[in-house]
Amino acid sequence: MPRLPYIFFLCILLTACGPAPAATSAPAIETVMPTMEMAVTNTPEVSTTPESKSTLIREKDDMEMVYIPAGKFTMGSGMGDSDEVPVHTVYLDAYYIDKFEVSNAQYRACVESGACDRPIGNSYTCSSYYGNSQYDNYPVIYVNWNQAKAYCDWAGAALPTEAQWEKAAQGTDGPYPWGEGIDCTKANYRACNMGDTTAVGSYPDGASPYGALDMAGNVMEFVNDWYSYNYYSQSPDNNPTGPASGDGRVVRGGAWYDDTNIMRTSTRSHGDPNGRIYGLGFRCARNAASPLEKLPNTLRLFQLKKTTHYDPYSVLVVRPIPSEKPFTAFPSTANLTGRIPSTRWHCCPGR
Repeated sequence: MPRLPYIFFLCILLTACGPAPAATSAPAIETVMPTMEMAVTNTPEVSTTPESKSTLIREKDDMEMVYIPAGKFTMGSGMGDSDEVPVHTVYLDAYYIDKFEVSNAQYRACVESGACDRPIGNSYTCSSYYGNSQYDNYPVIYVNWNQAKAYCDWAGAALPTEAQWEKAAQGTDGPYPWGEGIDCTKANYRACNMGDTTAVGSYPDGASPYGALDMAGNVMEFVNDWYSYNYYSQSPDNNPTGPASGDGRVVRGGAWYDDTNIMRTSTRSHGDPNGRIYGLGFRCARNAASPLEKLPNTLRLFQLKKTTHYDPYSVLVVRPIPSEKPFTAFPSTANLTGRIPSTRWHCCPGR
């Protein structure tokens, strides 16, 4: 039996409260998905706006994430290196990003689950770093891009795109996450002579406007994108994800041994995807929740039958609204129409 598509695009229309309109003859409408059975319970109002909590805790690893609202920001710098131009405006959907770099203890939980490979190597000055409880809250290092990706996948997140990383790090009035000027109260970098990594979150005065810490200094961070020297000249304006291919991944932020120029939020670096060094770690991100994630369990519109390919997003969204304007609920690969007796619906083909 062929696999049915399981992500659907739905628009729904309910009448506003008030006197019943004159009776009209409603056309017969049938569902085009024979493997789905309609079952409706109470229909609470579900907002179509993304989550807007300032922080959330990721269940898998107890990582605190900070919320970055949807909107435009200016990416790049005319005062930096030649791969930071042209300066351009980018729109990003709302998302969350880790407040801290992923720690040794968090990464070890992934290793113990069998989803991640153990880091190979210790820190610059410590002969026992990963696996030593003294350094549980220090950033994991000696992991390559694939290991970083595997961890974020395991945690239910993803490596941030380069644009997501820069927006989360960007200060409002200067080249650093906190704005103008840099000193050792804000970051672990070369001039501070720390000589190694420090515990994640050790520099609260160096927070970005969104609350992300260590976006400058401590360890550099892998992001999801392939690196291209001239990518900014061809980058899309909306939600860029980097080139389709390349020979290196973008690395952002600076490490404890870097100078102040590398601490700037617009600085781009090329990293070997297979490279493992003592100054390179990562953090994760995830898109802000869609309205579908906020549906209570009491609302179930469709139940898949005769398939093991169930997706929690393959449900219709119901929302009482005081107008008859249908709204888009989710992308779809199938056309779907349907009507429930005693309630007016408008279900639109997926686009």
